[in-house]
Amino acid sequence: MRGVDILSMCVKNLWKRKLRTVLTMLGVIVGTAALVLTVSLGLANEARFDRMLEDWDRDLTVIEVMESGGWVVDPDTGEWSMGGLNPDLDDAAIASFLAIPEVRSVAPFMGGSSMHIRAGAYAADIWNVQGVTPEGMETMGSLMAGRFIEDDDPFGTVVVGAYVELAFEIMGTDWMNRANRMNQIWSGVPLEDIEQFVDMLNEPMLFSYDMNFTWRPIGGEDFEDAFRPIRSFPLNVVGVLDVTGNWSVDQSIFMDIETAQEIAAMRQEADRESSQEWGWFSPIVDPPRENYDRALVRVYDVREAGGVAEIIREMGFNLWFDGESILRRQEMQQGTLGLLIAIAAVSIFVAAISIANTMIMAVYERTREIGVMKVIGGSIKDIRRMFLLEAAMIGFLGGIIGVGLSLIGSYVMNTTELEALTNLGFGASAEGDVTSLITLWLMGAALAFASIIGLVSGYFPARRATKLSALEAIRTD
Repeated sequence: MRGVDILSMCVKNLWKRKLRTVLTMLGVIVGTAALVLTVSLGLANEARFDRMLEDWDRDLTVIEVMESGGWVVDPDTGEWSMGGLNPDLDDAAIASFLAIPEVRSVAPFMGGSSMHIRAGAYAADIWNVQGVTPEGMETMGSLMAGRFIEDDDPFGTVVVGAYVELAFEIMGTDWMNRANRMNQIWSGVPLEDIEQFVDMLNEPMLFSYDMNFTWRPIGGEDFEDAFRPIRSFPLNVVGVLDVTGNWSVDQSIFMDIETAQEIAAMRQEADRESSQEWGWFSPIVDPPRENYDRALVRVYDVREAGGVAEIIREMGFNLWFDGESILRRQEMQQGTLGLLIAIAAVSIFVAAISIANTMIMAVYERTREIGVMKVIGGSIKDIRRMFLLEAAMIGFLGGIIGVGLSLIGSYVMNTTELEALTNLGFGASAEGDVTSLITLWLMGAALAFASIIGLVSGYFPARRATKLSALEAIRTD
């Protein structure tokens, strides 16, 4: 038989039993509409999530890891408790972080001493100086200007955070008369609109580990002249980082770890000498440190950060990252969405049973017709195709109507504030957001799925039809 003849017979058979066809199709309609609408909630939620990531002014792919010290924090409640594994944040720990497949890079940090800088008539005291490996420097983010530290850079080479230049004040200015340009940042003034005192990439600067290097009383002599000369070194700023929104980065100076350790040792020696000058107890100089203070772990995608954070917590380390609250909310919404999809899947399953029941009834009612088709030369293949096509048509037509209903439902959800969806976290939260998002691929997938459900449901009835004996089928009334 030609395909056109089989199609014509299928349409006639379905039309002949209109009420049963419509009732069977009703289950497919409801199931398809429910499935499309629930998936559309998830697509809209993903679009809102992507928009939030774009609008967030911080890098959400970075996880900051610290030693636990035996104390661990519950990520759900934020409460601290004693009893952690207390592992060392050393080179072995850094290697274990890098072994996690989702981790792109790891930057270990070791806190150094403070750095006191002079640039002409200006001076700055930077209290957050961090030692970092050159390989890990790029984990800090992108550069506003310049370059990162390289292995062959001379002593005193640093990369500075975006707000370090704002720390400069005219030497000798009292607290009441300082410019305090950081206040403008806190007030929302863009960095590019704030007056720049020092061109850090081009102006010659000196730094010292001794805070007296930048202390000069108004109208008096330098403090360094009162006791002993204070050793200073050329400061070589090779790069300025972009604003990250993380104060521990934006207001910090970064240098090679070995350099930071060397400066810290000088600072300890100077403190010891100063104590001796004043007749105080001379502290013992500590040996070079081996453990890091913290490490920044960068993942490839923000969606992978939660899983990586869980692995690192199981190692016994404490950590935090800016995207954790967003990811937890996203996980909760995905859990709710999964429940809704499961409910919609049940309705699809019921629709499949209804199609199978309808097609089995059709086989019983058309037993004589099947027998006649076999006697006059109809092949088993043609009979099977006829019943499968009828089942697929029920699924396809039900899918079309179901998709149409879902489009109407999506329009209602996007134009009406539904409290139930808002309480579940699926309501639009900003201008331009939608509650439901139905795409072309979703509609196409829904139609294909409905048709496949029809085919699968019609397989066993079609198989039963092909097994009937032609003579026995003709004798059937």
